[in-house]
Amino acid sequence: MKNIFQSLSIATLLGLFVPFISSCSDDEEVFNEWNATYVSLQRNDYLSGNVKKFNLTHDANGIGGDEIKMAFTVKTQKAVSTDMVIALSAKSETEGLDASQIVLSSSQVTLKE
Repeated sequence: MKNIFQSLSIATLLGLFVPFISSCSDDEEVFNEWNATYVSLQRNDYLSGNVKKFNLTHDANGIGGDEIKMAFTVKTQKAVSTDMVIALSAKSETEGLDASQIVLSSSQVTLKE
């Protein structure tokens, strides 16, 4: 009788502690900050020390000035395993500077594997 009680006690304790010992799967959490691929823009001439100079005018109609052309490269912080399509857009939080006057040569870029 003593052996049966010990066996049942051990089986009960194992049954209670197994859920705490087993690992859980995070398969449902596909996207988080640790496995995300971060994309950034970098000016093509960032090492040249060529400071971009331009004139801006402020008047009652808003902000205006010289046309500015800059070429950028799209980069990721790590190698990508699949092709990525990056959508580009411009926005302005500056009062009087209308983002619709910012013209992009392309609205999307494809990064190849």
